[in-house]
Amino acid sequence: MKARYNIHGFHIEVTSNHPMPFEMIDQDLRIFRAKTKFNSKKAFKFNVTTLPTETNGSSYVSLFSKYREVTSQFLTTPKGIVSRYGKSLITVINDPFKRQIRTAVAPDPSLFPDPAYHYCFTQPISPWLKQHGLFFLHAACVADENKNGILMIGHSRAGKSSLSLACVRNGFQFLSDEQPFVSIKSGQLRVYSFPRRIRLDRSVAALFGELKPILKSSAEKRIVFPIEQIWPGCITASCKPKFLIFPKFHLKGLLKISELGPSDAIARILQDDHFIWYLNGPWKKVSEEHLVLISRLVQETKAFQLDYGTKDIFNIPRVFRRLLND
Repeated sequence: MKARYNIHGFHIEVTSNHPMPFEMIDQDLRIFRAKTKFNSKKAFKFNVTTLPTETNGSSYVSLFSKYREVTSQFLTTPKGIVSRYGKSLITVINDPFKRQIRTAVAPDPSLFPDPAYHYCFTQPISPWLKQHGLFFLHAACVADENKNGILMIGHSRAGKSSLSLACVRNGFQFLSDEQPFVSIKSGQLRVYSFPRRIRLDRSVAALFGELKPILKSSAEKRIVFPIEQIWPGCITASCKPKFLIFPKFHLKGLLKISELGPSDAIARILQDDHFIWYLNGPWKKVSEEHLVLISRLVQETKAFQLDYGTKDIFNIPRVFRRLLND
């Protein structure tokens, strides 16, 4: 199985010997499927192979507990960097000389689409996208009709996906609910879309009437769907960032938005797991560019902490509108 993608000018060719990992990547990259031919020899190569389904006669134990990432082990080799995740069920070899990534993963349904998607694809491909000027940020992003963007920055359980959906159903355009790109193009700070499929717990999805058909069609505790299946035409390619929102969910309490100073905002962004400082050669330059980009992001936007509860979710799009219109 093979497919080619054009991720905002970064050409990549993905191959796999198994439909499960291939479909995981292909479905999340569907919007980037190459519409025109490009030089396959110059494209970045990404290969996913599957490990045997059994070891020593016993089936693999599920690698991850619910929504919990395990630590990784990094090994440097003469030909690249090897990353192994928990009991070696996912192994990634990143070869900087051949410009290719090889991933081996157990075809365990509990791994797909998350967390295998992060370990198998976005984490290993991130350094190469950085070299292309595209820097992941652990955030959601929506934009108004004038392409003014709001970045909602936070780790899992901050409510990025639910806030994004609340905004889209109120007319905002969608770029990502998890990992948009931040970039500097022609001297201008921009956010670029990376609209993977939405992942929602059933309890959260139940808040949105539009998602009832999906809930009825699946018994899984966590549903996965492309946002355009529900809101066709809602995706936009890029926007100019205007506000940084750091959401904090509370079971109890009132909706509150508090402005943050630049130093507080940059300290929070530097906790992002996508910010990695490379020490050697051209990769160090990439790290310096990343730091410059974050500095500009803080300087050219206003930052706020947003405290909210479940009952506030559908009021937040109006809060964002007021910020953009002031």
